[in-house]
Amino acid sequence: MNIKLFYAPETSRFVRKFALRVFVGCTAFATLSLLNAQEQQAATELPPMTITATRTDALVESLGQSVIVLDQEKIQQSKQAYVTDILQEQPGIDYYSFGTRASQPVISLRGMRHYHTKLLIDGVPYLDNSTTSGNSPLLDNLSLDLIDRIEIIKGAVSLQGSSAMGGVINVITKKPTEEGTHGVISLEAGSHARIHSSALLFGKYGIVDFKLGIARQSERGISTYRKGPSAYMNINGDDDGYRSMNYQAQIGLQLDENWRAEFAGSFTDTDEEYDGGDYVEATYAPIDVDDIYIRRTAGHAKIIGAELLDGLLDVQVTYAKSRSDRIYEDIGKKAWFASVYRYKGDMDLVNAQAKITLNDRNAITIGADYQEDHVRGWMIGQRKYKGWDETTYTTGYYVAYQTEPIDNLFFNANLRLNDHSDFAHEWTGDVSASYLVEPTRTTFKSAIGKGYRAPNPYELMPLANSAWYWRGNPDLEPETALTWSVGVNQQIVADVLDAEVTYFQNQVEDFIDGYGGYDEDTFFSYPTNVDKLKIRGIEAAINAYPFKELSLKLAYTWQHVRDTETGAKHLAFIPDHKISFDANYNPITPLILNLGGVFVGSRYNAGLSSKMDNYCLLHSTVTWKFSDNLKAYVRVDNLLNENYTTYDSFGVIYNTYGRTYYAGLSYSF
Repeated sequence: MNIKLFYAPETSRFVRKFALRVFVGCTAFATLSLLNAQEQQAATELPPMTITATRTDALVESLGQSVIVLDQEKIQQSKQAYVTDILQEQPGIDYYSFGTRASQPVISLRGMRHYHTKLLIDGVPYLDNSTTSGNSPLLDNLSLDLIDRIEIIKGAVSLQGSSAMGGVINVITKKPTEEGTHGVISLEAGSHARIHSSALLFGKYGIVDFKLGIARQSERGISTYRKGPSAYMNINGDDDGYRSMNYQAQIGLQLDENWRAEFAGSFTDTDEEYDGGDYVEATYAPIDVDDIYIRRTAGHAKIIGAELLDGLLDVQVTYAKSRSDRIYEDIGKKAWFASVYRYKGDMDLVNAQAKITLNDRNAITIGADYQEDHVRGWMIGQRKYKGWDETTYTTGYYVAYQTEPIDNLFFNANLRLNDHSDFAHEWTGDVSASYLVEPTRTTFKSAIGKGYRAPNPYELMPLANSAWYWRGNPDLEPETALTWSVGVNQQIVADVLDAEVTYFQNQVEDFIDGYGGYDEDTFFSYPTNVDKLKIRGIEAAINAYPFKELSLKLAYTWQHVRDTETGAKHLAFIPDHKISFDANYNPITPLILNLGGVFVGSRYNAGLSSKMDNYCLLHSTVTWKFSDNLKAYVRVDNLLNENYTTYDSFGVIYNTYGRTYYAGLSYSF
């Protein structure tokens, strides 16, 4: 059935014209401003930025992969609420969600699946293996108020093992830097009864430092479903609310000038309503009888030895554990199938590594890690039935070499052996190079890597998720990916204007299509392997700083996805074209103006049966600094009041917010 979205052609034409005008306007303004930019802006020496997402500390300029670093200033300029809000506007990153504020929004890097992205928080994996996709990044409900910076590495990162085929996102939380106790308190309120509050307390006293954080989000929401797949599915207009509590704590002990111990933990408690259904007189009528309850616990203990043996050796041992417990509850219990479904997943990880600094230009890192994934599930109706209980183990051994053989030429080579309990061992690796041509301020970058992902227990078990007419496939093979990229970064005017462009290609063998198979006798879908899938694309961006009070950024992404055997489009929700921009203006000291947005082109729906319309989202924020400690702001999201959707599954279309208004206040001490 061809489902037409509620999207007028006039809106589509307006969006295209608006995006074009934004592009031309920003470019023209930046170009004209260059005539006097150097006179107005003094050169600024910035400290080198160190990336930890690759598991070995590295300067940004030394990496051949595409790297995005969102520092505290960039995060705070737009005053957006969640990590996903700021990530979806970055080049090469795609996003969709099951409703306005779903419990598990989806972020993918360069057309890869979301479970091909490995999420780290302070360098420690933070993944949810309680879902059928397994080891998915837990980006939902992660408040930006508690974050210091975000590192994004695109392309296979072999040292991080499985789940890092598409790349790595490392979220660095705020930490104490000065003696004494400090804190930040924030409050935001707005449309749809949104209340967002957070508090962060951190301190440092001698050898002890600590951090305590809490954040609460709640919204009245709107009806989750916009449209059903047939006339038999009525639309329920009641609001579907959302509530989430987030807690985090950390304590560190600086035992001496070389040794540090660290203990951290977090807990998330989420309750999300959604439009479930009940068969009433042969009509599938969504009603507010369903809730999703999610409890997630994560923590880690770490011992770090830095600059041992006169700076020759750095060592680190980490133990991390996470648990996700999700319950899908039908509280109406009117239908014959009314039940409670519960999914629980545990992940335990141990990593030990040592970095040997041979000299200023050469370093070697060696390490080993062990990961255990334990998943189980229950269906609770007339009786409690345990459908599955499975454990898998993965051991990895890795070595990395970093070198600067000549000035401004950096080379990184990594190798890893993956040994999975259910499959034969697999070698992966990656190499990258970066070279700066100083006279022209041109940087050339290139990287190539092999990624690996074994099927998770849900994808392998025949009984898994059977209540939802989906089962696993024990004959699946692991996925492998060859990713490579080449790019150039050019400083056109020092500290004023720079541009970059990157070509990338991902080729996935034995790609797991979650709904690739269908059994006509049992009406069950199941995952299958696709022999080869190729994703290629271009990322381009221009950054302008015409004067110190103004910054402009414009980025474009083109992606092309094909099954190399059939030539068919094979990935849903991946747009061919995407444009994002951000403008930040500080005309007077107390006032900060921000305007940003993203244009997302057409893309296929979940069934690959039709294309979803493009859309353009704009947001604007005005911030007033009463002092260095007290700030107030107002923000408007979806300025154009777009009627759009990010998710369409076989005719089930999920709602999104129209224009919304928010006001907030933050106080630091």
